[in-house]
Amino acid sequence: MERRSTVSAAAASPSIERADAYPPPEVIEPMSRVERRGSARVPARLAMEITLGGGDRAAAESLNVSANGVYFASRAFIPVLTRLRVTLELPGETGSASRVACDGVVVRTEPEVETSSVREYQVACYFTDIADSDRERLEAYILRHVPF
Repeated sequence: MERRSTVSAAAASPSIERADAYPPPEVIEPMSRVERRGSARVPARLAMEITLGGGDRAAAESLNVSANGVYFASRAFIPVLTRLRVTLELPGETGSASRVACDGVVVRTEPEVETSSVREYQVACYFTDIADSDRERLEAYILRHVPF
């Protein structure tokens, strides 16, 4: 038996608000910025390549990185919700570099609109698919660079 939820007509109408849906003003607490990241993020200037869905490639540089995503600088405007392939160059402890490749989705771009006067955009990308071995190498890199 399929379970379904029902919505009353008042709840389905966007123009009707229930008076008891919101707490009285004296109960509302001021908003504070809540940290939503689930893993450590470290500042990192890493060479990276991004590949968009149509196959267009561009070089970029990370600003910071975590096991869940990367914040990077891009000369090209990339809209929010764009899917892309990210390849990061991780410097090794002995001087050799290794590549970490993953799929991601853009969750924030600053500025939010494409502007001809902007030379560089800051883009936040959440990793949606990364091989376990790549995630382990990325986590090891991050652990070596977390300030204690």
